[in-house]
Amino acid sequence: IAAYCRSLVVNRYQKSAEQKLKEIYTKSSSGFRSFDDFLKTNLLFQQKSMAAKAPNSTLRLMNGSKINMSDLKGKVVFITFWDVWSDASRRQIQLLNQLYQQYSNNSQPLEFLGISIEAPLALKHYLEENPFSFRIVHSASEARREFGVIGFPSHFIIDRSGKIRFKHVGFVNNLNLLKSEIDELLNEENIAAD
Repeated sequence: IAAYCRSLVVNRYQKSAEQKLKEIYTKSSSGFRSFDDFLKTNLLFQQKSMAAKAPNSTLRLMNGSKINMSDLKGKVVFITFWDVWSDASRRQIQLLNQLYQQYSNNSQPLEFLGISIEAPLALKHYLEENPFSFRIVHSASEARREFGVIGFPSHFIIDRSGKIRFKHVGFVNNLNLLKSEIDELLNEENIAAD
């Protein structure tokens, strides 16, 4: 079960792994009401066990203050690494602003950060023409390395215990996917950090 669930965590569209799990479910007396409950419970368990702890990067905000990732423990954190030269990042910012607006009146523990490796002056000019609703981090080359970012944009969704639960590299057109992942983590009970 664990191996098939891990395959599905990495690639949700692996139909052969899902089919094997259906066969296992059908042959067992698992105690679950349905295959969907069986699958959801096992995928969640594997997803949590596979999650890596987010690096405790020190981040410099545009307003001059600094925060450490550990300061955000207890919150669900959506991070996007982006670049002023990337057309995909420019298009992504517009969509992410829409996502942010969906949570603007949310009282749940949720943080959005836009992280760039650019210097403050370059960002300031860029953001005048391309406004971003998130808190903006600048000069984050070290955070980029610590998170293992290989392309822009890259998105990380971190649970309240400080573990990276979802990661997307490249432009994400499906805001419903990002929203469902954020909501999943917001709806989880506050899990204790390791």
